[in-house]
Amino acid sequence: MCSISIFIVAFSILNLSVSVYANQPIVRFKNRTVGILADADAGVFTATENVTILGDLEVKATNKKVNITEKVDSLIRLQSNMELRVNGFVQHANMGVVCDPEGTEYRSRNFETGEFGACVCKKGYMGETCSIRSPVQITSVGSKGNAKKYGNWEVIPSDDGRIIDPAPFVDNGLGPYAAASCCTGSYNKCGEEKLMLGDSYQLESGKIKVAGWKPACELSCHFGHGGVTKHAINSGLHSIPSSCHGAKTVAIEGGGFCGWCYFEDMVVKSPM
Repeated sequence: MCSISIFIVAFSILNLSVSVYANQPIVRFKNRTVGILADADAGVFTATENVTILGDLEVKATNKKVNITEKVDSLIRLQSNMELRVNGFVQHANMGVVCDPEGTEYRSRNFETGEFGACVCKKGYMGETCSIRSPVQITSVGSKGNAKKYGNWEVIPSDDGRIIDPAPFVDNGLGPYAAASCCTGSYNKCGEEKLMLGDSYQLESGKIKVAGWKPACELSCHFGHGGVTKHAINSGLHSIPSSCHGAKTVAIEGGGFCGWCYFEDMVVKSPM
């Protein structure tokens, strides 16, 4: 009798562990649905970076149900319809082009004649419709026991202001690379890398990597009002000092017996 009771208890525990996948009030039912139950005055929160839902998403109140998937599809159709309407209006009003709303400060117009002029772009944007982000310029001078190599690149910052390295440094004597490098003597600075931000951007943050044999590196930050700050940078990876934040041009001179330094994780922003 005792063994039968033990078997029944063990079976009940096993059956419970198979049926319930989480502590209440979250439970998975036999029809493969998941229920989340909260008290009337409580909320349900999901903390995650990404939520994936396969199938339609419905939100149900006491006497009302809304299909979110259908609403999103309707918004997509409405957006396409609005784009057609705007393009039709532009052609009807003889406006010529449609200015990109994100990059446009305003649209010039001659109110005496009614003629529309050019799209006037915000800082950081360019092009006929102000849809192209303005680039920054990166130059470099480097060598390794041979003739100097000169680099020159234009890079468009990402949406979050990050500058992608156009030519990551490799210690192989080739290039040009986006780095200040040379091999002429201990702690001798004869290479250069320069980041020129123009009128559209200013420095927000960044890092400098210094390496090689008896290397040297000096950072100089040039501001729009004419001020300049300089900093000696030691071997290793270092954040650019906050006194350089807001600079319009950032330059490093580097080298050594055979050394180099270069920018990493550079981030820019539009001037206030």
